[in-house]
Amino acid sequence: MNVEEFIQKHENTSIAALSLILSKKENIPKDFIINQINGRRKAKTKFPSLSKLSTYIFPSPRAIEQASSEQAATYKSELVGGKKMADLSGGMGLDSYFFAKQFESVDYIEQDSELCETSRQNFKALAANNIHCFNQNAVDFLKLNKKEYDLNYIDPDRRAAKHKAFLIDDCEPNIKELLPLIRKCTNYCLIKLSPMLDIKQALTELKFCKKVHIVSIKNDCKELLFELEKDFMGTPLINCIT
Repeated sequence: MNVEEFIQKHENTSIAALSLILSKKENIPKDFIINQINGRRKAKTKFPSLSKLSTYIFPSPRAIEQASSEQAATYKSELVGGKKMADLSGGMGLDSYFFAKQFESVDYIEQDSELCETSRQNFKALAANNIHCFNQNAVDFLKLNKKEYDLNYIDPDRRAAKHKAFLIDDCEPNIKELLPLIRKCTNYCLIKLSPMLDIKQALTELKFCKKVHIVSIKNDCKELLFELEKDFMGTPLINCIT
């Protein structure tokens, strides 16, 4: 029995029982199998278009948890469009994949080498040939960057600390430190932040914010999106989206 057959056979086996079965087998990628079964279960509700794609490689549970849902990623991608954009916090790559439907070229930046390589393979499996992967952190990428973008997107890691981070300063990378570098290569930036964030406080810290999107799925607030436009001086519009 090959790995894919094993995954399909045990797709509904509990993780505890699965771990016991795997402990008795040698020369089998145990962590990989658990990640695939866990990912496919999550995908049924969070990423339905990926749930039956056997060639898709699901990353760690942490990366899956951090990723946008398919519904939220679709909503974000339809806000924007153009020639070039950069996803400065690539992660699982779902946002990059949906942005790639609206842009001619997408640069995916991810500092974790294993996650970056997994996403590279997944983009190939999804035929998303206009996504280009860079194994770098956002700061280093922007310091070396010579391109101009229509949009920079960032979803900072809110689980960099041992607890879930709600404040902008608790995120990694630090948005306020990153924005001066972002403004050198684009006039537009879209930032995804925790739904627990105080919007009023965030607006005092994020200059040039044009719009805020409060995104709810099934009456559960999932994301706060801040649209920043260079030198914008008006009052930001707040959109509540179900």
